[in-house]
Amino acid sequence: SKKDDIFYIEEGDKAKGGKGYDAAVQSDGGTLKLDKSTEAGILTGSGDGKIIGTNAGNNLVGNEGDNLLKGENGKVKLVKINVDENQALAGQMGVRSIPAVFAFAGGQPVDGFMGALPESEIKRFIEGVLSKAPANDAAPEESDLDVQVRQALEMAEGAYAEGAVDQAGQIYQLVLQQAPDNAKALIGLARCLLDLGEIEGAAEVLSQIKPEEQSGEAFDAVKKAVGLAEEAAKLGDAGALAQKIEADPDDHQARIDLAIVLSAKGDRVGAAEALVASIKRDREWSEAAARKKLLEFFDSWGPADPASVKGRRLLSSVLFS
Repeated sequence: SKKDDIFYIEEGDKAKGGKGYDAAVQSDGGTLKLDKSTEAGILTGSGDGKIIGTNAGNNLVGNEGDNLLKGENGKVKLVKINVDENQALAGQMGVRSIPAVFAFAGGQPVDGFMGALPESEIKRFIEGVLSKAPANDAAPEESDLDVQVRQALEMAEGAYAEGAVDQAGQIYQLVLQQAPDNAKALIGLARCLLDLGEIEGAAEVLSQIKPEEQSGEAFDAVKKAVGLAEEAAKLGDAGALAQKIEADPDDHQARIDLAIVLSAKGDRVGAAEALVASIKRDREWSEAAARKKLLEFFDSWGPADPASVKGRRLLSSVLFS
């Protein structure tokens, strides 16, 4: 969650060792950053809410202020900074006397005070800073790697949509070199491998997706397509199946098997037509097996696929004729 940090600047050696938050501060092109404090991070420009202060005493505003900060369960952090060692920062912040406190939220100054305050005023001050801090659900800023991955995935999707399956697969592989667990890249690569006839490779890639990410329309479609391809691999040649149907037009199992083989070979329209032909002859055969298989195809192909569109039209013409 987002945190508000109180940066507390003391005179001379009084800052050293003070609660472990003492740190040198430098100005970098208008952005203030802490050099040494691992707890403070970036003072401004990071999006986190923070406070910077100066104080000549042992505490920001006495023990009352420290206790109030502890009561915020980590939402506010106190960091002490030595004003003698960071005079440039003090000048930049307009520090004229101490104690002085400056509050930041979302990388921008939002409040401040000079001089010691009673506990009630300290509490009001902290509450005010918290109210101005970014919400916990604020969208995190994308890292350079995240941007590169997102752009590469868009390129891969574009290449696949244009029929450049090899190119799309190569881009997905490049993404996985940088982000091995990226579910979108794994699903995309599995889809490419399946289109290239590498059924076992596609199944292996799908198995690498984390269990909690094995869901969603894209994953389900590829998983069903892999299952259908594995089923087709056991059914033999389309020509032999066509001959069986010619010899016995009511061999509905042969029609279903033929549809599975045709779909695996990329002839989705032919697969849909084979199943609709079976439904037309006997829609209730084996508990409507042909219709169920056709609906399974639609899920695998996706609703926008031309074969799905034509198949649904053909099916409707049979069912409602």
